[in-house]
Amino acid sequence: MDFDELLPHIGEFGRYQKLIIWFVLFPAVFPCGFHAYNQLFMARVPEHWCRLPSIPNVHEEVIKNFSIPIETSLDNKSRFSDCLMYDLPYDSLSSDRLDRANLTKTNVEAVTCKNGWTFLVEETRDSIVSEWNLVCTKSFSPTLALILFGCSGLVGNYIFGYVQDSLGRKPAFFIYLIVQCLFGVATALADSFPVWVLMRIGVGFTVPAILGTPYVLAVELVGPKERAMVTVLINVAYSVSLVGLALVVYAVRSWRWMALATAAPFLALFLTWPVLPESPRWLLAQGRVTEARAILEKIASVYVGLSYYAPALEGDEYLNFFLAGAVELPTYFFLWPAMERLGRRWTLCVSMVVGGSSCLATFLVQNNYVITLALYCVGKMGISSAFVVLPLMASELYPTVVRGLGMSLSSVVGMLGPIFIPLVNYLGSDMLTLPLIVMGALLVIGGVCSLLLPETLNEHLPQTLDDAEKTKLDFCVCCVPPRKGECGPRKNDGRV
Repeated sequence: MDFDELLPHIGEFGRYQKLIIWFVLFPAVFPCGFHAYNQLFMARVPEHWCRLPSIPNVHEEVIKNFSIPIETSLDNKSRFSDCLMYDLPYDSLSSDRLDRANLTKTNVEAVTCKNGWTFLVEETRDSIVSEWNLVCTKSFSPTLALILFGCSGLVGNYIFGYVQDSLGRKPAFFIYLIVQCLFGVATALADSFPVWVLMRIGVGFTVPAILGTPYVLAVELVGPKERAMVTVLINVAYSVSLVGLALVVYAVRSWRWMALATAAPFLALFLTWPVLPESPRWLLAQGRVTEARAILEKIASVYVGLSYYAPALEGDEYLNFFLAGAVELPTYFFLWPAMERLGRRWTLCVSMVVGGSSCLATFLVQNNYVITLALYCVGKMGISSAFVVLPLMASELYPTVVRGLGMSLSSVVGMLGPIFIPLVNYLGSDMLTLPLIVMGALLVIGGVCSLLLPETLNEHLPQTLDDAEKTKLDFCVCCVPPRKGECGPRKNDGRV
């Protein structure tokens, strides 16, 4: 049975589909960005320097000025050293000897911090870095945690692709949800860095998978003409999630309470169990016709979807992350009609090339924070658009019998980014624009290569592997963008 040929008779986007998408699937997507990015703020690195002994009648800032060496970064900016201090005889220093110590400082050896570190933790804002001294010789620890977080998502996404195709979309989603909630809450209770990393690995195991199921369900519930719309709306919900996360992490300054605050919305999603339907496409592919018919009857009586980087920019890290999420929202006003008019392939290509070129251009203005931030936002808009189009194309190319696995495999490749980008950010700590240059080059290359993909505009979703094999790769990179309505549905081959 071709589900897309059946939908026009019962409703391609009727009231039932709208209610499920608006009041179940969209709320299910909303908190997904919380666990994907809250680690950036839990592991933020506050300004720090070697903890110094106190000297009677001398202000701490004065002691710091003559005790901490000044270093120059690769972008010619001077700052106090994070990890070195002058080995001065602090026990014998007093206020009347400070000038002499200051004059002879050049002859004093600079040594590593002897008494720990002082962290500039304003108000009650803290992080795992300041709590467990993850700086200097341990400065790679937060980056390693991000890499392990990404690796766990890669493995989990691959595994849960099988779960989604074997058990169904609905059971898989709630399995992900249980794992997310358990490890998300346990993160706040971690008493050491190794335990915290273990909990974050548990969270990361289902982060990409828990977003994939509402997306697949939304695409499989509607007809071909509505897939672009629901894809855009799902991604709007995800962008709102990022904006919401920026507000949460700004308001909640303790990393433990932040972990709890970002895990709480997932608990509310268990309330959707009674109303969340199974995918009728998946049920039909599994031969479970009776259950599919029950869902189809519900549809027919009511007839008719670059962030590791934002906190690293200069300026206020919370404002940067807020802008990184908010800047995605305007893209959706032109993205939906673009996908319907230009098709999936050309929209993807233009989005990636424009976004990548903006990122590359930051190299020319790397000393201007405002222009760098503006170019970053344009780049974020480009990659956000690609993030909408690419999963939609993938879902339209994979057949129903392996769509969950196929989407998971695609996400596994995409998860290589969260694994390697923290390394690029870490290596580029002395050159702010290096991560943008790397990501920009990859975007431009990917945008050009996307023209090799076949156009899927207005095509029926393939049900079986045989259906999918009828769609051939298009190696004509100079093809003319399709006009709306030009790519019609596949001809009926006699199946009922």
